Amino acid sequence: MLKGLAVFAVLVGVAQIGVEVPRQGGYQQDHAAHDADTANPNRPLLTQFAAEFRPIIQETKWEGKSNSPDQEPGYWKQAVGPPYAAAWALVIVGGIAGIAAWVTLLDIRRLAETAARNTDATITGQRPWILVKRIGNPPDGLVDPQNPHFNPGIGIQFQVYGNTPAEITDSKFCLQIVKRGRSFPPVPDLPAVPDYSMAASNPDLPAMMVMRPPRDRFNVIFTLPQPLTTAELEELQYQRTFLCAWGFIKYRDVFGGEGETSVCYIYDFANGGVLSTLDGIRLNPPGFRVGGPRSYNHTK
Repeated sequence: MLKGLAVFAVLVGVAQIGVEVPRQGGYQQDHAAHDADTANPNRPLLTQFAAEFRPIIQETKWEGKSNSPDQEPGYWKQAVGPPYAAAWALVIVGGIAGIAAWVTLLDIRRLAETAARNTDATITGQRPWILVKRIGNPPDGLVDPQNPHFNPGIGIQFQVYGNTPAEITDSKFCLQIVKRGRSFPPVPDLPAVPDYSMAASNPDLPAMMVMRPPRDRFNVIFTLPQPLTTAELEELQYQRTFLCAWGFIKYRDVFGGEGETSVCYIYDFANGGVLSTLDGIRLNPPGFRVGGPRSYNHTK
């Protein structure tokens, strides 16, 4: 019922304003009416009515951008004026305090680095160092004419240097006959990393033994398990094989640091010319000399 009343009201309104409702007759009937209306000479042109043409898109009105406060005349003069003097004073004081704090931090850092260097230098000067004092060689040629059952070996004497004691924590030593390598001059074919799988124990050097400088010394002595045969001695003399000794000692100092001394020696028969002084002292006697890869000889 409400829908019927609404339709009736719309029809009444259309009748009152005199709007002609298009007739229903399809496309051809509407098209003919339109042509007839267009051919009427008394029909006013659309251009005679200005109200018929209203732009759909309205023209945008551009307004000039107002100056920012800092571009207005007298802005900076007011900003640094008496009302803001206290704020500017706080800014300046804060900047000075920041620079002073930065300089202070730099000084503290320099002092800390200097103290660390001094501490390291003090520890280095006071810490113990276990180094080789001397080498004990077997008889010349690794043979004792008076003892056919002689087992050749090597003796290494270590001494503690520095101003504080050292506690030995570990030690291993090897004495073996090693084949010749392919390089020239002839050198033993030792692996790049020392092999201690065949290391012998040394009862004269127990672990956790404390050595005190500057007089404490200890000897490491180890020999081959049996005398050399004639064939083995000949191989050594012609440098087809080499008698090598290598090992290490690890220790701890009173500052909590760890130290290590590694050594490697190769027996040299000193074949060739004999070098001696005018007093008859031989300069190139046979015996063990430092050798082997670099990783075998170091101190830290």
